[in-house]
Amino acid sequence: MMRIKQDRARQVVEIGGIELSGWITKKRCVKCGDFLIYHEQYDEDFCPKCNEWAEPESTDPGWADFKRPVRPLPETKT
Repeated sequence: MMRIKQDRARQVVEIGGIELSGWITKKRCVKCGDFLIYHEQYDEDFCPKCNEWAEPESTDPGWADFKRPVRPLPETKT
């Protein structure tokens, strides 16, 4: 089970030892039902359990400079 901690004062979320700017939202993942995390750097919500973005990536050419990674969290090797 992945440990998720939120520091509201700093607007930081720690997910399995990875810290990122954002917060836990009230929205839920359509696949697993867990709460989504807002990733401030990419201005997108994602599910930490599924390690997937909540919405498909924008195809608007104006957003090309803000290309997000395929997965929100780095893949871990076990």
